[in-house]
Amino acid sequence: MSKELETLCINRIKRCWEWLCDSSLVPGAANNVDGKQYFLDPYLVAETAVQYSSDCDILKIRYGEKSRIQPPRVAGLMANSISKYKPISIREGFLRSPRVPLNELLAIFNGLFICSEFPAKNKKWGLIETIQQRV
Repeated sequence: MSKELETLCINRIKRCWEWLCDSSLVPGAANNVDGKQYFLDPYLVAETAVQYSSDCDILKIRYGEKSRIQPPRVAGLMANSISKYKPISIREGFLRSPRVPLNELLAIFNGLFICSEFPAKNKKWGLIETIQQRV
């Protein structure tokens, strides 16, 4: 189960990163992430997933949860792991802007996707489509 959970976590982080970089998903968004300046470090994403999986196992043991963990708890565990490992890195030759908390944004969007029951991989961005309709 842990490997399956880690893969799910990695895929969710990648989708959130794509959303942050893709200006076509949110019309008129001038503050999208520059994918040429920043990148998603695969090693740190994997470490984030391992940490999350380990936290889930501990939570299941501590509270005796045998079924699904509640989405807000999952979002909190993911936000903690993302904040700890900071998988978004800056490319060499670029200066980091202190006003752009990208890893924190990644944690926030990831939490929103989790709590809104983010659709399966064969479906399109359910939450994002809802956001677009309201913009």
